[in-house]
Amino acid sequence: MIGPIDAKAGRDALALAAAVFVTAAVSILLTRDHTEISAVWAANAIVVAALLHSDRRRWALLVIAGYLANGAANLAAGNGWVIAVFCSAANVVEILICGWMLAPGFVGRFDRPRPSRISRVLLAALVGSVCSAAIATLVLWLYKGASPQELFLSWLIADGLGLLIFVPAMAVLLGGTVAEALRGSLPPCARRCSGWPSPPRWR
Repeated sequence: MIGPIDAKAGRDALALAAAVFVTAAVSILLTRDHTEISAVWAANAIVVAALLHSDRRRWALLVIAGYLANGAANLAAGNGWVIAVFCSAANVVEILICGWMLAPGFVGRFDRPRPSRISRVLLAALVGSVCSAAIATLVLWLYKGASPQELFLSWLIADGLGLLIFVPAMAVLLGGTVAEALRGSLPPCARRCSGWPSPPRWR
């Protein structure tokens, strides 16, 4: 169910859709081989990070925005409506699985990395990418008759790497850690963990 849509929610959804469209389009255009699967798929990670920083009542709106942008990017790249509809749906499954696995108690900030938090990201990336890879492989196998094993592995690697690399990165950006570090407002421990130097002391 979609929560109440105010001006801010609408702007956030539009911004997310724009980011997903650009990221997905670039990833598709930079396809690495004949499988037509991108080397790294970052678009899903952007949506997951947005979910982790949003009220659950806004999740449906953000997921729909991401789905439509993903589908539009596929159509713009000439992939056809079957891939635009069903492969984008596979991405939605991955996004929801990762959001569901990471959201409980997940602060969404990596200024203080912990083994438990890292292991949750690893597990969510594995489960989400396996499920989406299975759906996409079935769709592409039925639609194009491509090799299921090769498609599955290519999709799994691309999505898994995208989640592992970009969910933490987007969590830092959306959480304001970088901005706080630039302002010198992070606590000393967080500054040390994030690699930012302490602000200079003036006499």
